Amino acid sequence: MDTIEPFNNIEFTYFSGTIPPGKHVMLSYDSNSQETVSNIYHHLQLKHIPLWFNEQKETMNNLKTSLAEGVESAAVVCCFMTPNYQKSDFCQLELQYAQKRQIRIIPCMHTDTKIWKPSDWLESIIRDIVPIDFHNVSESSTMQSTVGELIDRIEEQPPASQYLLSQRAHQPSYLCELVKYEYKRNSRIERFINPAASFPIEQSYINLALMETKEHQEKEKKLGDSQHSGAIMDVFEEIHGIKTPIDIKDIFKTCKNQTRNVLVFGRAGIGKSTFCQYIAYQWATGMIWPEYELVALIPLRSLTGQNYPAGRNYSAVDVLRKEYFSSDQLRSEKDEILLQEQFDNSRILWLLDGYDEIVQNAHLKSLLDQLLKTPHHIVTSRPYMNTLSYTVRMEITGFTNENIPKYVKQFFDSIENEAQNSSAEDERILSFLKRNPRIWGIAHIPINLELICSVWSNTNWSETKTMTMTMLYETLTEWICRRYLERQQGIPVNEINIMDRTEVYEKCKDELAFMESLAFLGMEKLGDENHWVKGQAAEALGQLGATVATEHVITALETALEDPNDSVRWKACQALCRIAENAAMAHVIGSLVTALGNTNHSVTWKASAALCKITEKATTKEVIGPLVIALRDAKDSVRLRACEALGNMGEKAATKEVIGALVTALEDAKDSVRETARKALRNMGEQVTTQAIRGLMTALERGSDSVRREACEALGNMGEKAATKEVIGALVTALRDAKDSVRYTACKALGRMGEKAATKEVIGALMIALGDAKDSVSESAHEALVNMGENAATKVIGGLMTALESGNDSVRRKACAALGNMGEKAATKEVIGALMTALRDTKDSVRYTACEALGNMGEKAATTEVIGALLIALRDGEDSVRYTACETLGNMGEKAATKEILGELVIALDAANVFVGLKAGEALCRIGKRAPTKKVIGALVTALGNANVSVRKEACEALGNMGKDAATSSVVCALLAVADRDGYESLRKILNSSSALSEIDSVTISKLLELWNRGAWFTRDIPLEKIMRAYVNTGIPQWCPVISLHSLQTDCAITIVENTVIVYGNSEPVKFVIPSSTLRDELVRALSFANQTDLV
Repeated sequence: MDTIEPFNNIEFTYFSGTIPPGKHVMLSYDSNSQETVSNIYHHLQLKHIPLWFNEQKETMNNLKTSLAEGVESAAVVCCFMTPNYQKSDFCQLELQYAQKRQIRIIPCMHTDTKIWKPSDWLESIIRDIVPIDFHNVSESSTMQSTVGELIDRIEEQPPASQYLLSQRAHQPSYLCELVKYEYKRNSRIERFINPAASFPIEQSYINLALMETKEHQEKEKKLGDSQHSGAIMDVFEEIHGIKTPIDIKDIFKTCKNQTRNVLVFGRAGIGKSTFCQYIAYQWATGMIWPEYELVALIPLRSLTGQNYPAGRNYSAVDVLRKEYFSSDQLRSEKDEILLQEQFDNSRILWLLDGYDEIVQNAHLKSLLDQLLKTPHHIVTSRPYMNTLSYTVRMEITGFTNENIPKYVKQFFDSIENEAQNSSAEDERILSFLKRNPRIWGIAHIPINLELICSVWSNTNWSETKTMTMTMLYETLTEWICRRYLERQQGIPVNEINIMDRTEVYEKCKDELAFMESLAFLGMEKLGDENHWVKGQAAEALGQLGATVATEHVITALETALEDPNDSVRWKACQALCRIAENAAMAHVIGSLVTALGNTNHSVTWKASAALCKITEKATTKEVIGPLVIALRDAKDSVRLRACEALGNMGEKAATKEVIGALVTALEDAKDSVRETARKALRNMGEQVTTQAIRGLMTALERGSDSVRREACEALGNMGEKAATKEVIGALVTALRDAKDSVRYTACKALGRMGEKAATKEVIGALMIALGDAKDSVSESAHEALVNMGENAATKVIGGLMTALESGNDSVRRKACAALGNMGEKAATKEVIGALMTALRDTKDSVRYTACEALGNMGEKAATTEVIGALLIALRDGEDSVRYTACETLGNMGEKAATKEILGELVIALDAANVFVGLKAGEALCRIGKRAPTKKVIGALVTALGNANVSVRKEACEALGNMGKDAATSSVVCALLAVADRDGYESLRKILNSSSALSEIDSVTISKLLELWNRGAWFTRDIPLEKIMRAYVNTGIPQWCPVISLHSLQTDCAITIVENTVIVYGNSEPVKFVIPSSTLRDELVRALSFANQTDLV
């Protein structure tokens, strides 16, 4: 038995071979089952089983925790199934992610199967697994017996190596899964007139037609030239009555190269944002484009100076972080690293919505350029605001004639309970629309049709005889005023409903007048007695920004900061903030600093936020003083913004008083404040070092657990600037701290200091930390050694070589991993020899890590001796070692293409562990790409007969990529035998890339003829002249019927004059000389027969 670290503050004894170290059993359930599952949890605890149990299932952060901690570290997931569990999106994502991560699932029924059985997505996951019955466990004895059955099932799971293997099969992708979850949750479209009503996006988006721009523009011009209503109707028929609109899933088919860049035009209200939301939803549900790991929908109007303050360079990953993940969701460095890795390694489609809505900010131009240079993106824009040049340009033309009646019916069906006789209204409104061509025309724009339907449904047609454009827009204005009275003035709905239009306008007369004369009367309204009017005036001036930033305006807004009404003060501050972003004038900055002392916390927060954006122009003593005071504010948001503002000032704010206050802020109760204080200290450059380090050293010696941890992290953030002998000594001492979080951050700090910290003492201490009982500490020690190895390889390698001889298998494994991460820098003869010795280690985890390390060292490690050692590893009894050996050999490529290695890889294809088989197939493919020899091709042909479809797919792809080298009869026959799309795609590549096809015999050609007889899709891509050349060069008569069929199927022509044949294919005519009259006559007979039998 091994004693394991405390789990959830409970010490337990762990039986080796049951649950791998660092893993746990996750209990997945819906909130209605919490009482029973809690009881089961406590029973399992008594058996010392490491468990993970999420008691909160409400927010995105709870879901992220479930995926990142619960699922990612699970050896087993036990799902407690009920109807509510199946309905829960939260539970669905948990279990589907567990399945994706190849984690063993044990289903537990918490409902009587006579009443309910799993279906849909849940049934597909647990279909072949017998569930454990927990539906009637109210009796203690029954509960104990059923829990015992569950424990037996847990203990039956495969050995640890298979867990390690399955976890290695894919990288964590929970951040992308969270994005998908958000798309699925936000899959409803609000009505414009009545936002409280919404519809599923599948219903609201009814086949908005996309057309190629050139075609559409010609018809729009024709519409503009039309003078009569009859002509207008005809042209609208042409534009919106299209018979074959472009389907969304097919829009990339017009892209001619590997990049996919599409510009989609659309007029206001046509549905551009709905189009983007629909794509995101369809991708999230798996309906389109599964080749993308992430679809990122970015409203370009969000690229503002407020969201992305000046003073730093932004990248596309910053946009993902800002638009999709809150600071709470990216709490750990691990999450940040994963986000960066997924951004670097994933195939991302960017949906850039609203190019015409971009707010011009000079410091964001490079960010916009980055987004527009991504290889896969769709941009939407209004046509008249576009300055982009794209090869593929399309336009959302709005509803087609067929769409309009569908939408109208859907609209009135949805309000069936809201209006009388609504079932007949759709017919009446359609009749009206068709009698009024101009209204029928604008009804093809979705927002207009919704407006028309909304007005119609609220019109008393016993009193009203017709509808006009004026009526539509007047009704819209009235509805907005009514909503305003309800939401802003607090007038009860029943009182508003009995008002007529005149009364509504009377109630809103001040507001309407204000809106009309806002640009001219803003200043005057700031002095109004009505608090609401003053607030609106301030807000309007803020919207106008720097254009109204006169001294008089600033003075008036400063006066408003002292207004007794909180709302007026807040809006005045907000206006100053917006003005200051574009015009950081001294008197504006002074006003914001003054606002930091305002009694209204909202005003204080807003002012400090604005100062963060403009502090490069505000680094005066008058600004710094109030910010230091703000660091002691009772509101954590104000303290955070003060830290951020001081950090933005950089070295200019690095006074003794500021540094002292920021060091004190490192002890703040709020994580976010401490983090921002650390960043501020780091931004203050050289001047901060001496003063700050002294305070941080004191904190390391005397502070609380959290302060010691923050001090380590702050020193680490300073990097080499803090790498003094005293600091390094203090951090080495911290490596022995009783608190694992302190040890962890001390390792991190030393790693960030790089080569300066790579002393003998530090390396020795980090070697000891490799064996730390806490995985997080051990991992951070490993990372620190790798970081030091970048510039201090010799020093670090010596220590790691010593660590390879440690009696602690965890230390040996981490030493292998560190050497591997150093790559070719560590590829010395001595290191390679030591890693070869590690391949014989008694611990399988050390052996497979040694394999990985050798693979990371590249060609330097691809020696005969190493390949021989890897050959032995291929026969290892542990699947994880064999798996990694396959991966390493695949990375070595041609040098690994020995007869023995290829033989073992072919054997491994049929391994009991499916992942070993897959990796063996992948290795053969990689070797094949670099070394398309007969031996490799033979091995891949053998792989085509493997029972595993993924292995066959890999082999097909590898052979296809070999092109002409694989154009042999044995390969072609084997691919034909596969008889699926992967096999045919590989055949297409091989036949297209081979110049002669001379290695294909007559029997194989006859088999290929069967495909031409069936009109196989891939045959049409093969140039006719290539097949003709094969016939002329080989003289095999079986090519003749292929030639005749191909010419008919591809609309190519052939002329024969004596012994000269001319092929008129897809390029310039190609001339061939037939070497004999016999071959000529065979070809003539085949072509004559095809024409006589009318084969087309």
